[in-house]
Amino acid sequence: MLHESGELSHEEQIAHKIAELLEHQHVRPEDDFFELGGYSFPAVALLAWVADETGVQVDLREFFKEPTARGLATTVAAGRVRN
Repeated sequence: MLHESGELSHEEQIAHKIAELLEHQHVRPEDDFFELGGYSFPAVALLAWVADETGVQVDLREFFKEPTARGLATTVAAGRVRN
């Protein structure tokens, strides 16, 4: 589960998941998912993981607007405020 406190920020946790999905050793929060070789199937898997971890559903089109761990963490935080 994505945690507010602890060792890693939401951005870092999402970046780690992106690295896992795209088989990269390290992904920074500002790295573009698609420039790293991501495409729609891993993006859907990432968003499903985020939904499982946070309870926030992020639309794929929304992720395409800011396809970084930082952008996704911001979207999740905004979704938590609305929910």
